[in-house]
Amino acid sequence: MRVLHTADWHLKDRLGHVSLHDDLLRSLTHIAAVLEERAVEVMVVAGDLFRERLTRDELRDAVG
Repeated sequence: MRVLHTADWHLKDRLGHVSLHDDLLRSLTHIAAVLEERAVEVMVVAGDLFRERLTRDELRDAVG
């Protein structure tokens, strides 16, 4: 079984007032490619998906 372990995605993160959305999207796109290329069957996300509490709308946007 192939397992990919990732951690601390910190979706919706910012560096000061600068959104890191594009960088995070690029990383997630890369992860999706690795999952497919290597025929990964299980992906584990350890650590924080988000860096702080989000409103329901922010959470929906991040997951989308």
